[in-house]
Order: sequence, then structure tokens, then C-alpha cells
Amino acid sequence: MHLQPSAIHQSGLSREQPPARPEQIWDNPLLRPAFDNATSNNIITATGKVAYLYCRVNHLGSRVVTWLRKRDGHVLTVGLFAYTTDQRFTALHAEGSSDWVLKITSPQKRDSGVYECQVSTQPKISRLFNFTVVESLAIIEGPSNIYMSAGNTLSLTCSATVPGDAPNYFYWYHNGEVIQYSGKENNADVNSNSGNSTADGTSSGHSKLVISEVHDKHSGNYTCAPENAVPSTVSVYVLK
Repeated sequence: MHLQPSAIHQSGLSREQPPARPEQIWDNPLLRPAFDNATSNNIITATGKVAYLYCRVNHLGSRVVTWLRKRDGHVLTVGLFAYTTDQRFTALHAEGSSDWVLKITSPQKRDSGVYECQVSTQPKISRLFNFTVVESLAIIEGPSNIYMSAGNTLSLTCSATVPGDAPNYFYWYHNGEVIQYSGKENNADVNSNSGNSTADGTSSGHSKLVISEVHDKHSGNYTCAPENAVPSTVSVYVLK
């Protein structure tokens, strides 16, 4: 039996055009894995301060997220599994969340560089993160050894530049003990303030310690310890 041309047209079938395959879920552009660029990919942190790189992937499905260090192509994590002996690098993910986070504990300046968040699609898709570790140091102005006569006023000014917000606090120590600012017997006064943020994402702060009418008990080491910065120390010698 031979089909008439009209019958072929009515049935919608032909030998030259087989039926189209059903659309697969990943063929829909709206349902393919895609990065949510609402999270920052430019992260600045201080040495020793825990850092988090947030990679947000929508419609991940059964795909897997991998974190790599770009400079050497070293795979750090795959899913929640670590692929490095450096235990400072771990992956975090909460069930139901779109965030796949690379946690870097105690980052050092050598960890600065580009990190890649990669999704196992075909072809793979990835998002790059610029990670900068700043060594924030407190600086006490003037020489590291200060000689002064009894009865004079000791004035020390400390500054620190840190990533993000300016230091919330400055602690001053004398021979390892926190200086008490209250009480006239201490003759100590501290004035701290925050500076302006800069274009590179850092902020500065300053603190001034003033001790009036110093005498021999005020000799020793003075340390300025701002939030998120390496402390600085000077030695003071009060001469009779």
C-alpha cells in the first residue's frame, strides 16, 4: 500500500524529516546552570583573618562545583571534598543554598591571586575571583627607642591601614599589660579615630597615647595593637 502525497501531508510525517526529539531540561536556557554575579569577585582581606569566597550558582542540578587556584591549576575542592593537603582550604555549602563557598583560614600574602569557581557542564563554565591578602601592620611614629627625662610628657601616635572598615579599636599595652586610661594616677589618655576609606578597599585608623609627667615606672615596652593588624612596639627609657 502506498501513501498518497496528501496523506503524508495530513499526517505531518515524512521520510526526510523524522520527528523532533523531546526538549531536554538542560536545553532550556532558563534552566541551565548559571552564575549569580550579585556576589563580589574582588575580595581583600588581612593576613590571618578568615576569608570567604562566595560562588553562587543557580540551577546547578546534578552538576558539581570545583574550586581551583588559577596560577598553578591546582584543584582545591570538588563539591564538599578537599583535594589539597593544605587544610586551610575547605568548601562550605548549606543544603538548599545556591552558594558554594571557599573558606581560607589564616590567609597569607602568598595566597593572593586568582581563584576559579568551575561548574561541570559541557562545556565547563567558570567564574574568576581576585583574592588579595594585605599584611596590615600597626606603625608607631618615631624611633623604636625613645629616651626622655622624668617629668616630661610621653606622646605616641599609632596608625594602621586594614582591608574593609577601619579598625574598631586600638589597644595599648605597657610591658604586656593593657594600659588603664581611667584613674589620675596613671596620667594616661588615649584618643582614637578612623580615617577615610580608599579606592583600593582599605581604611585607616589612628590612635594617640599621651602620658603626662612620666617617671621611672613608665619605662618599658609600649605596644599598639589595632583590630586586624599586626601590633607594633617601641621601647621607652625614662631618665632620672
